[in-house]
Amino acid sequence: MLGFATAFNLKDPGTADLLGNTTIEKAMAWIEFYCRNHRNEEFFDAVWEFTKKAYPRRKKLKYVRD
Repeated sequence: MLGFATAFNLKDPGTADLLGNTTIEKAMAWIEFYCRNHRNEEFFDAVWEFTKKAYPRRKKLKYVRD
């Protein structure tokens, strides 16, 4: 999860921190809950669903990277 979030921060030009004000503990708890309720899905599915929920609340850069 942390590696994905770091890569996302680097690749998305307007994002400073995907997690925003969410702690890694809360993010992992959300992912664990998702996995327990979607046992037939891949771990990446949980990470991607978290990403979609976190994106609107991410910390944005003051300027957009190229």
